[in-house]
Amino acid sequence: MNIIHYSRSGEFSTPLSREGKNTVIAIDSSLISTHQITLPKMSSAKAYKAIPFALESQLLDDINLLKFFPIQQEKSPTWEVLVISKKIISELSQQLDGYHIEAASIVPNFMLLPHVSNKVAYYEEDGIVIYRNNYLQGGSLPVDVFNTLYQDKDQLVSSNLDANPTVKFSLFGSDNNHWKKHLAPWKIPAVLATALFLFSFAQTVVINNTLDTQLAQLSANNEKTFRTLFPEVKRLVNLRVQAEQKLTKAKALKANYSNDLLSKLSTQSSTTIQASKVTLKQGKLTIEALK
Repeated sequence: MNIIHYSRSGEFSTPLSREGKNTVIAIDSSLISTHQITLPKMSSAKAYKAIPFALESQLLDDINLLKFFPIQQEKSPTWEVLVISKKIISELSQQLDGYHIEAASIVPNFMLLPHVSNKVAYYEEDGIVIYRNNYLQGGSLPVDVFNTLYQDKDQLVSSNLDANPTVKFSLFGSDNNHWKKHLAPWKIPAVLATALFLFSFAQTVVINNTLDTQLAQLSANNEKTFRTLFPEVKRLVNLRVQAEQKLTKAKALKANYSNDLLSKLSTQSSTTIQASKVTLKQGKLTIEALK
């Protein structure tokens, strides 16, 4: 299959063509966030409505501006969720419609990596690592941050980006009908959804408290990871924004340290020479070697 990458700046890696039936559009993973959430037993329709509000505290943008793509794990109350801006979906759709392209699939680029059970598949290029750690879980990180988070080499599987024609998944589809068809092998029988409404008020309160606890644990884990990477930060406001700021600052410091005076002197002197006198006169620095 032909793979066309859609970058963070909204550009395609190769020009679009009307012959797009066998084309996979791979969206930059930095444009998409991935989440896992466990919900009480409920129908798929109710879960679709509950998921945006359950994830609201973890998201930077208003949930009304975002598109949610949930898939329930087989025989589990846990859902894997992709979240992307509605604006990005709209812009991409307009460009594809302009060329009358019906792509084979439209996926986050981390889904071009294989899904390896209990492993993390990854691909590194230009200092960025694209990784996949579950069916709908993955993303992209600077290589130094990735190496800090995933230090167990036995857990990692190096791979290439490639489209698997057997994977029938796409971010574009007819919303509910599309997801009902994809979720068909796993969704709870409708009769059990009816039984859910017979639960007492006390049981509902207990379930909601459990969900709040799980969400709090997710937030605590994210904060713990951030503080491990950046222990000097005392006040947390927005983890994602603060992490990007710290990484940008670290890169700038690295560049400054590589070009300072002492670094340049060290490349031009021998380790066996000692200085006896340093003089700064009329803007000229003179270093005399010890005889």
